[in-house]
Amino acid sequence: MLDPDGNLTIGFAGVDTWPSVLPVLEELGARTVHIAFDADCRRNRRVAVQLQACVQELARLGYRRVLELWDEPKGIDDLFASGGRPRCVGEDS
Repeated sequence: MLDPDGNLTIGFAGVDTWPSVLPVLEELGARTVHIAFDADCRRNRRVAVQLQACVQELARLGYRRVLELWDEPKGIDDLFASGGRPRCVGEDS
């Protein structure tokens, strides 16, 4: 699936399942990964821990990382549906 900016998007169900996308990233030959966990990552410790683990593992594997942040709504799909865009923070923003 492509996001509104034309970036290939890989989704996964549940914050603790992010490792399942690592083989997909390798297969696609990705070099930069935009990371867009739900907006509650700043309030929900469980989400924050998984986000940090994801960012650290992607760094260890040599990917450039860009964190996509927004305030509301919770999910990026709802953000895009409302015409909003995330703020990009990171190496390739």
